[in-house]
Amino acid sequence: MKTKLNNMKTIFILAALIMLVPNLQAQKNRQKELAEFESFVIKAKELGATHVNITFNVPPALWQYDVPNDPYPEWYVIQPSLMKIFPNSKIEPYVDMEYAERVASIFEARCAVLRKHGLKGAYLANEPYVLPEKFFTDHPELRGARVDHPNRSRTARFAPCVDEPAVLAMYRESMKILLKRCPEIEKFDFLTSDSGSGFCWSPALYSDQNGNANCQHRHMSDRVVGFMENLKSAAEEVDKQIQVNISPIEPRQWMINTFDHPELITARLSDGLTIGGAPDAFGPEAAGWGVESFRPILGLYNPVFRARRLVGVFDEEKPAGSMVVSFDNPTSAEFYMDLYGFFKEAKPANTAEMMQAMRDFAVTQAGEEGADDLLELWLALEGISNDLQVLNFGPILNFGPVIARWINRPLLPFPERLTTEEKAYYRPYLFQAKGEEQADNLIDIQAMRPFEGYGARLLVQRVYEMVDAKLTRAEGHADKLIEMQTDAEAAKEWEDLRTQLAVLRSFIRTIDNVVAYQVSRN
Repeated sequence: MKTKLNNMKTIFILAALIMLVPNLQAQKNRQKELAEFESFVIKAKELGATHVNITFNVPPALWQYDVPNDPYPEWYVIQPSLMKIFPNSKIEPYVDMEYAERVASIFEARCAVLRKHGLKGAYLANEPYVLPEKFFTDHPELRGARVDHPNRSRTARFAPCVDEPAVLAMYRESMKILLKRCPEIEKFDFLTSDSGSGFCWSPALYSDQNGNANCQHRHMSDRVVGFMENLKSAAEEVDKQIQVNISPIEPRQWMINTFDHPELITARLSDGLTIGGAPDAFGPEAAGWGVESFRPILGLYNPVFRARRLVGVFDEEKPAGSMVVSFDNPTSAEFYMDLYGFFKEAKPANTAEMMQAMRDFAVTQAGEEGADDLLELWLALEGISNDLQVLNFGPILNFGPVIARWINRPLLPFPERLTTEEKAYYRPYLFQAKGEEQADNLIDIQAMRPFEGYGARLLVQRVYEMVDAKLTRAEGHADKLIEMQTDAEAAKEWEDLRTQLAVLRSFIRTIDNVVAYQVSRN
């Protein structure tokens, strides 16, 4: 009996240890991430940053995948809306409180770092943001606009109606909770009309104008002004002054503006409230520190594109403003911070001065001997990025190779004949909300078919030819950088760059091959 008890005790101890190890690893990872963030904050402050975005790299809210096989939550599970992360008493029963506390604690820790170094925080999210359907089932009078994309989802998703006093009260409570826990946050920037967000009766909603019938005839300016002033006054009740900016999704030619007359809204807003990123809303931004032009190929920089945005920024006659920076991607943030610091000293006022500054910056990266090759490589990458914009109906490197799984799905004349088991390694990961016929069509991307037909195939082929020439040139310069290195560690940096270029070539070739194959199949 004693032996049996000892065995059971041993089993319990082992089980506890097994459960403890992942938690310890997660804690270790969080500490590492926070240390990296603090290093970024210190350097950002030295470069003149006043505010740091704290809402980057949010863990996905897996609880929002509440309808089987509906991919649409992918657009918003990483968006840290106010009521999702800082739930008020009315929404608490409908959200995952453990998840909310986990993310709120991450934000608190980041704010503590900002407090330590005398910087303020910025909060980026989507609003008015989708809420769980159960909430609207229980409170139908608070249902607002449908905010999913009907061609990209399998169930309707709704945001709350901000015309309703009860909804405004919910936002007030969440804002107060947020500011009490993260008092360093001063700036809020909310995307709307995309990724599970939108105002009632906006013409830009993907399901067309819709919303709560009770507010159908209310003027849009009343709706938006009321929402924004409500957030500002909530902050004032806890002795905080905040700035709030609403950023409507930038419409492409085939899209409709979120607001017919944004100037009518702007004219009624009090100080600190803006629409569409007014010039004084966030000051000179630090050129997208950490943002990649070639996602998902991490670490492949496009510094010339960033440099062009810094021309004339450092005019000493301009009044100093706030500067918001973000630590989106640690692998490239340090590089772009170095670039920003270099340009802050160089102060290029025109394109010629910018190019000279880029050449001088290349010397800091590759030495005098390798500077020309590195600059030529960077120019080639900028050209490639510009060429790919022709195919940008959504970032092509992501939308085709990743979302549509062009990188690993088979090119077959009769894909419909594959069994479920044969499709299992790629089909569950297709970002595809429609049926199997659409899923089998290689160029049915997000319910769009921008590369359908022989004319589209010729367009893609022409872009491929232009990109291929520039990529060959970039590879040649990378090879020269490798050859001139005598130090193995220094050579590895350029060898890694050469590998990243090879990955880019694989993606570009895949895009060309898939579009060509689908045309031949049709």
